[in-house]
Amino acid sequence: MNNDGVKLSCAKNGTVMKLVLTSLDKEALEQRHWSLYNNNATGSKELEWINDNDDSQPYSAFVWTNRKRLRAGLRNALDLKHGAAEYDSPEDEEEMDKFLDQKTDEWISNIEKEDYIRFTAKVERYAMPEKKGCTIDRILAQEHGYVS
Repeated sequence: MNNDGVKLSCAKNGTVMKLVLTSLDKEALEQRHWSLYNNNATGSKELEWINDNDDSQPYSAFVWTNRKRLRAGLRNALDLKHGAAEYDSPEDEEEMDKFLDQKTDEWISNIEKEDYIRFTAKVERYAMPEKKGCTIDRILAQEHGYVS
């Protein structure tokens, strides 16, 4: 998910999720972290930096969370941004709730598609020497269940 120049990706380990924030702008990355923290999407007060020196842009850091907490925090952030203090009718409020749920689910889905570990593992695989009869296309096809 890319918003304000900060890309969110994840590395899942059971119910725990490492939420990775990546950006060319270190300040934007830190602001996104505090937004996540203030909306209770994570309890991590400190960023765990993967790289934070000026020579290794983009900046990358992570926090720990889980899917349920992240979803609730992102929904809260969207509600603060798009929701109204009060609605003209219960139907308007219900419509807004549906909209917020849909947008939150899309956001979570985009974050989970950017699985950090799978992405970095695929990059490393391209550097591996190929064995006879084994190609990158075949490995990727097996990984995705196209061939057995």
